[in-house]
Amino acid sequence: MDWELYLPKSWVSDRERCRAAKVPDERGFATKGEPARDMVRRCLAAGLPAAWVTADEAYGQDWNFRRLLEQLDIGYVVAVPKSQQSKSLAGIWRIDQLIEEAPSDAWQRLSCGDGAKGPRVYDWAAAKLPANIIFDSDPPTITAG
Repeated sequence: MDWELYLPKSWVSDRERCRAAKVPDERGFATKGEPARDMVRRCLAAGLPAAWVTADEAYGQDWNFRRLLEQLDIGYVVAVPKSQQSKSLAGIWRIDQLIEEAPSDAWQRLSCGDGAKGPRVYDWAAAKLPANIIFDSDPPTITAG
C-alpha cells in the first residue's frame, strides 16, 4: 500500500553519498518508527480500510507507534523483546513474566506459512494490555499528514 526508504544516520550524514543516490538534500534522519507512523496516517487519509497492523520488533518496541495505533483504534500484533515492559496503574511487568504466567490453555500453535527453511510454526496467545498515558510523557497525535 505504501513504502518509505529508511536511511541510517551514516547515509544521511554523508551528503555526497546521498546526492549520488538522488536523495534530496532536505532529507534528514528519521528513526524507523517515524516513517511507519507517517505511512499509517497516509493510508488512513487515503481512505484505505485498516482494522489491524502487524510489525516486527523494530516497530513493536516503539511506544509511539503502538500508541498511535491505539489512538486510531487499530488493532495490532507486534513483536517485542522479552525485556519489554508493560506498565499499568497496577504495576510494571516484563513481557517474559507475563508470558510465563499465561495459562496453558491460552496458547495455540499456528503456522504463519512456509519459510526458506520450512514451516514457520509459533505458539500464540492473545492478551489485551492496558494503554496508560500516565507513563507516556509525550504521546503522539492522531492527525493525518
